[in-house]
Amino acid sequence: LEIDADKYAVTVQNCIIKNNTSGAGRGGGLSISSAFNLVLENNQILDNSVRERRVITGSADHPVEGMESRGGGVFVWNAWNGIVARNNIVAGNVAMGDSSEGGGMYLSFSCGRSAQLINNTVYGNHANEGGGIHFTDIPSPGGTINLYNNIVYANTAVCNEGGADLFFMKPPGIAEGWRTTVNAYHNNFSRALGTITASDG
Repeated sequence: LEIDADKYAVTVQNCIIKNNTSGAGRGGGLSISSAFNLVLENNQILDNSVRERRVITGSADHPVEGMESRGGGVFVWNAWNGIVARNNIVAGNVAMGDSSEGGGMYLSFSCGRSAQLINNTVYGNHANEGGGIHFTDIPSPGGTINLYNNIVYANTAVCNEGGADLFFMKPPGIAEGWRTTVNAYHNNFSRALGTITASDG
């Protein structure tokens, strides 16, 4: 399922998205770009995979060639007013290749907005970096990630510093002053790479 929302509200609810493969480099099961309000609720996203694709970034004068493989199960790019993901099961998904990020979920959202993950199970997913969930906020820092009552467990990441379950990424070129707040309460996860601002339980 691919949705290019062009800043419209998007809700994906009560769906089973299973056994798909994408060669587009983004979202093996579900790919959503430029949603305004995004809600993912009561979905099962199972056993999907995404393969690497060659991409060219930079300017016409200075092109940069690389590979992209993001979101084996779920890929979200630039959710303008934030993300709410509630009561989803994301399991057995794979982002393939040496450049892969977010085996279960790859989530990005706009400056100053929030990602709310509540009562989700993200289990047995695989990527090079961020085996379970890979977060980034774009185009500039200042968002909030709230993790409440989630199980993010038994995911794998090839890269030793890749964060098997949770990975919080500084956006490129914003190494200093990255202000994203991460609150994690009553979750079950084994390894997180990045700074958790407040946590309990």
